[in-house]
Amino acid sequence: PSVNHEIKVVLENTAQIWLQVSAQPLFYPGEKSPYGVVVSFEEITERMISQQQINHQMTVLETINAIETAGAEAQNEEQFLYTVEGWIRNVFPLLDIDFFILDAVSNTLVDLARSRTFTVGQGLIGQVAEEGTGHIHEHHDASDDDYRPIHPETKTHLCLPIIAEGSVLGVLNVESNKEEAITEDTQSMMSVLVLQVATAILRIRSLIDERKRLQQLE
Repeated sequence: PSVNHEIKVVLENTAQIWLQVSAQPLFYPGEKSPYGVVVSFEEITERMISQQQINHQMTVLETINAIETAGAEAQNEEQFLYTVEGWIRNVFPLLDIDFFILDAVSNTLVDLARSRTFTVGQGLIGQVAEEGTGHIHEHHDASDDDYRPIHPETKTHLCLPIIAEGSVLGVLNVESNKEEAITEDTQSMMSVLVLQVATAILRIRSLIDERKRLQQLE
């Protein structure tokens, strides 16, 4: 019988290609043991990349649905954001991803671990919170203090505002140590994820405000 295998080959320039290898044994009439094997190779890189992209898009859609479901049931904003942050990191394992939530009283943005803070207007994270529009910055120079990524080795830096009903609630910070690592498709997917997160945060905060109002009436 013929045998088909799909293998990934890493070239000297670190580029990767996919090959489909087929092997067919050759027999003399009446013999049970083959006298040789014919092996053929077919490059299937485009097909494999297309399939990987489709699989990734399906995973993103599943994550969006999961965020929507979790957001409709969540009672605690911090726990919800921790969960979602983990989900997004799983979907984009090659990117560094962090949520920064805006403290309107101090006008600062704080990450979930409460280990990093940015004032509104400070760095790319603060600029996005101040302007309410997303930005991507490529080819970061460590001496450029205007952008201030979390990681000094960052080469690509994307920040998206978390906005609900016209108000900025926080920023999704995405970084990579590779240049041009965040594609337009990735930006679009992240934008949809952020919309779901913003809707969920607003719902949770409204729920908390309603509880406080009822407690005051008691």
